[in-house]
Amino acid sequence: MLPVKLHIELKPSPLLFCWLLLLHGIAATICLLYLPLWLCIVALLLLVAGLLLSLRRRILLRGTAAVTALRFSPAQWQLAGHGWQAEAHLTAATVWPLLVALQFRETAGGRRRQVLVMRDMLDLQAFTQLKVAARFAPLSV
Repeated sequence: MLPVKLHIELKPSPLLFCWLLLLHGIAATICLLYLPLWLCIVALLLLVAGLLLSLRRRILLRGTAAVTALRFSPAQWQLAGHGWQAEAHLTAATVWPLLVALQFRETAGGRRRQVLVMRDMLDLQAFTQLKVAARFAPLSV
């Protein structure tokens, strides 16, 4: 049975930082091995910019687009960044043992938001409740 109300505060994830650093390192190695020098420099600059943006928004949970908390009741989801925002509809959810990926569409502006929740961002009970809520919550199109 779904909880009547679920309130989750997210904290920064060292595990997500390690994964992103590893994947960006692999991409940089491939660039160095297979691309011409001028294209390699451009690709490396884009990789570093992407890593810094992800670091600020998804790992440190800072910036205007960062989601720092989630609220769920059977009727609606709410996202918090800088203050609570309007109701959001869950359009897609993927649940793995160490990761929950959620995609929302805000009702007010129609803006799409993606939230990655790693296991180390929450305590075990809150992560389990989020997995159950994401798996069995109704999706909207």
